Amino acid sequence: MPGKEKSASNDGLMNPFNPFQPVKPINFVGRTDALKVFFKKVGEVQNNNVRIIFIRGERGIGKTSLAKYARVMAERQFGIIGFHLFLGGRTGPKTKTEFIYSVVEKMIQAKSAVASLMKRIREYFEKYIIEVDFGILNIKSKELSHSLPKNGSQFLKFIQKFTEALYKGEEEDKGIMLILDELDSVGLTPFFSDFIKEINDTSASEDGSNHRILLVLCGTDFVYNKIIKESHRMGNIMKVIDVNILEENEVKLFYKTTFNRLQIEILNDALDLFSDYVNGSPQLMQLVGNVTFDWLNPREPNRINYQIASEGVKLASEEWGKKFLNRNQYEFLNNDEYKYFSSVLYTMETEIDFSEEELFNKISPSLINKAKNYLEFLSDMGVIEPLREKGGWKFRDKLLSVYVQNIGFIFLKTK
Repeated sequence: MPGKEKSASNDGLMNPFNPFQPVKPINFVGRTDALKVFFKKVGEVQNNNVRIIFIRGERGIGKTSLAKYARVMAERQFGIIGFHLFLGGRTGPKTKTEFIYSVVEKMIQAKSAVASLMKRIREYFEKYIIEVDFGILNIKSKELSHSLPKNGSQFLKFIQKFTEALYKGEEEDKGIMLILDELDSVGLTPFFSDFIKEINDTSASEDGSNHRILLVLCGTDFVYNKIIKESHRMGNIMKVIDVNILEENEVKLFYKTTFNRLQIEILNDALDLFSDYVNGSPQLMQLVGNVTFDWLNPREPNRINYQIASEGVKLASEEWGKKFLNRNQYEFLNNDEYKYFSSVLYTMETEIDFSEEELFNKISPSLINKAKNYLEFLSDMGVIEPLREKGGWKFRDKLLSVYVQNIGFIFLKTK
């Protein structure tokens, strides 16, 4: 199944790609500027500060992968202790009480390769947990709920005491990093912005405080704007790291590094095809790599040529469409009758916005009515939406834009 490692039938090698999952740190490439900002904030935290980062980007663009990699590297280089907490996306906590409980619960249940750290976490919360089996915990929810902080100021003190316990016996307290991911629900609540601001303000108001806390929030532009709307000061408090599509050289480096690690050669024309197709999307990079790996020629298992790459691109497009599009969207976009118009959007190098005038100028006048139908169908199915400017259109998100254009890309390559 996609997203799980499996053996390739030709060689017994493990598939290193994880589509629809954060990339493993060993396969992480690029984001150099973002990492510099991240590590700068870690350094500031270790000088007795609270710092807040917001990692902002479209779904599937690599926010979680960046946070995961940055945490691993910060732990290695700075000695800070990190927790990556997933708050459930749209089904996540809706109230402040639920939010605080969820954060602490996930800290208790956190896994670590450092046995001594795991032991300290369990010891600190021992009166709230029952270990029913090795590594499997039941939490005494009633007792834990009664002991939890009620607001941002109390939460700061709670985390400070917890951090001191984690570093007990160590030469130096190097701080704690809390990555709050999947904020699609809690990040939109009215209390969340004030809660985070209260943590920052309480720390700033305490002279001589030794708080060493890095809060990392991962969310979309929509979540970020909601937080700012609730409290404009949050725009000054949070350091934003924007996660955009990867550069062409980063995409190629990713494929070269990952396949070379398995002693699989990828030819230049295949590499160019991959780079053109994925258009810098980390999610598509993983998906293309995954299906291509499974299609390696048993007679030539250590080489990826253009033919194999083409098959990988086609299968990746089909798999992505079936996973993220509803049936009507998928069937319409893959209808041979309309693929030509997707290919025109591809040649226009469309990102999010485009104008129907430019589209019409690139096609025969006899096809304009059909192109209008194409745009109308895309709009009715929620793939695009009209802009204020007459004749302007906007894809609902970046990945939909990439998918539609990739339909056109494959059309041009195979016609």
